[in-house]
Amino acid sequence: MNKPCKYNLYSRLNSDAKKALANNSVKYSDSTKAIILKLENTVFYSDLTIQEVNSTCTFSDVQSYQWSANDWRFGEKLFSELILVDGKW
Repeated sequence: MNKPCKYNLYSRLNSDAKKALANNSVKYSDSTKAIILKLENTVFYSDLTIQEVNSTCTFSDVQSYQWSANDWRFGEKLFSELILVDGKW
C-alpha cells in the first residue's frame, strides 16, 4: 500500500473526533482501524461514501442527525479545510 498523503482526511479530522475515534478503538478495534485506514488514504471528502461518513461519525461520537444538507455535502463538521497555498496543498 502507498504511503498516506500528509494532507489526508485523517490528518484533517477535528481533534475531538480523533480523540473519540481513539477511545472507541479499544472496544471496536476492527471498525476503527478500517475507518482510520480509509481516512489516511483519502484526500478529498467527496471521495467518501455516505456509509463511510456515517461510520466515521458513529465511531467519532459525532452527532450527525443535527447536520444540514451542506454539512453532509462538505464535511466541515468533521474535517478542517484543505487549502491550496502557492500551488501546493
